[in-house]
Amino acid sequence: MNKAASLGATAWWRKKSLLHGRIATMRSPLSEGVAMRRSVLRKWLAGIAMSLLFLGTCPGMGFAGDEVLFFQQGTRLLKQGDLDQAEAVLTEAIHLAPDYVEAYNNRGLAYFEQKKYPQAQDDFLAAINLSPFDKQANNNLGILFCGRQDYDRALLHFHRAIAKREAPTPYDITVYRNLAFVYMKKGMKQEAAGAYEKARSIQDWFSGDMDVRPYGERTADYSLTLEFGREQVPKMHKMRPPRYEDP
Repeated sequence: MNKAASLGATAWWRKKSLLHGRIATMRSPLSEGVAMRRSVLRKWLAGIAMSLLFLGTCPGMGFAGDEVLFFQQGTRLLKQGDLDQAEAVLTEAIHLAPDYVEAYNNRGLAYFEQKKYPQAQDDFLAAINLSPFDKQANNNLGILFCGRQDYDRALLHFHRAIAKREAPTPYDITVYRNLAFVYMKKGMKQEAAGAYEKARSIQDWFSGDMDVRPYGERTADYSLTLEFGREQVPKMHKMRPPRYEDP
């Protein structure tokens, strides 16, 4: 290659390199924008990861509505007989919503099934302190006292369960039957007959379906009831699990 050709090739290469440099310079703002957006995205994802880690290591912290999810899961575990897990999950619901009446009631039942009667009593009382005439909590506490043969206190809470003057519900069938049972144990046969007849009249009104009652997302319960035995001996058994409405 002669000298002129060599100089021409050199000039062409320098021109091409300069052009590429200009193109690179023109593209750099876009590249920087992409890099900036990627950096912001990485920081945002890192923030979410840290928040989830924080929530996972700090019980009682969560998003609005989480108490309902914990309550639902705890109630399912209770029905399945997984009592330790039910107790733990319902405790989380209470941490998130300390005024959650139904969660106290259901955790009380988890304690009751494990024969942790003092803890069960405390939870039923906590529910009643929040809602003095709550049917389920008063009924369950009445049964707990009945198991101790403390019939006077059992009567007190069965009466509270039906004290509000309102239209009867199918759950009242359970309460009146329990009330009749305790009256029988106290030798109050006339009162027992009246309570049992009241239960029958409500059952007839609802066509014998004891599970027809509305449930909100926070109010599915799991209750106990007393049943007359042939020898009039207290018999504990679970009601049929209520139908549950997921929100």
